[in-house]
Amino acid sequence: MIIELKKYLPAALYNPVRKIYRKYNEILMKTANLKKITYGGVIIDVPKNHIVLTSEATQPYREIGLVVSARFLGAKYPNKVIIDIGANIGDTGVLIASQCANELILVEPSEYFYKILSRNISKIRNKYSLHKCLVGDGDGVGGSLIHVGSTAFFQPSIDSAKIETKKIESLTSSAPCFVKIDTDGFDFTIIKSNFKYFEKYRPAIYFENTIRSNQDLVEAEELFGQLVKSGYNFFSIWDDAGFHIACTSDVEVIYSLNRYLCKLWITKDVCKSISNFDVLALHKIDADVYRDINRHFISY
Repeated sequence: MIIELKKYLPAALYNPVRKIYRKYNEILMKTANLKKITYGGVIIDVPKNHIVLTSEATQPYREIGLVVSARFLGAKYPNKVIIDIGANIGDTGVLIASQCANELILVEPSEYFYKILSRNISKIRNKYSLHKCLVGDGDGVGGSLIHVGSTAFFQPSIDSAKIETKKIESLTSSAPCFVKIDTDGFDFTIIKSNFKYFEKYRPAIYFENTIRSNQDLVEAEELFGQLVKSGYNFFSIWDDAGFHIACTSDVEVIYSLNRYLCKLWITKDVCKSISNFDVLALHKIDADVYRDINRHFISY
């Protein structure tokens, strides 16, 4: 609804209306009752307006890429940790834990979601640790968390007080085999600001590839080029509903998909059929995992 208003209101009026609308939705979200559901083999608490409650019926494959990736990587590296950045209410954490016995490191900056995460993740058998923080380059960043629907995303602002960020290396001294990132628009920044960490440990990286502008497209191409140069030669791609699109070792395929996504989102008044791609980037040391995932999705 608020997006539709943008067509009719001048920016000077639309922006304060959007701010009020977001605050209203944040209040609704934080006061929503919790519902208990079985998810990932355990019973978790879920806010009644959370996407988890509808996705199983309308998007049954939504987290299949994450689940299959955790299964194969956990089997190959049972003694390495898995890091979940943007753990939200712990829904992805319990799914990962349902596929492997690896220790989990879970990160969530929102106080509201962190409380639910703490309760939900206590149900798993895996060893785990929790961190309530923003992941970045370790410096302070001006802005605030905006709560909308099922998520909290970081909104940069030069007028806001700075929030401390932590580098991934400060979360654990253990080597990771898999890092999942889902921060609603901040994923590229997290990967680039922690790139030495990824070069050192070479874990699989599962992240949201979101393109909303030509600038996003440029940043995405720079990031994928940097990944390839560092030995991340294998990619698996899903749409935001979880349907598998491709496994490829040709980065030009990624570039083509990103140009499509950019064109879709910069074109006004058209149906936005896809919000983002989920991408699994695998280092060349995990060519076997890439083959296993490719085989799995030939007949899923």
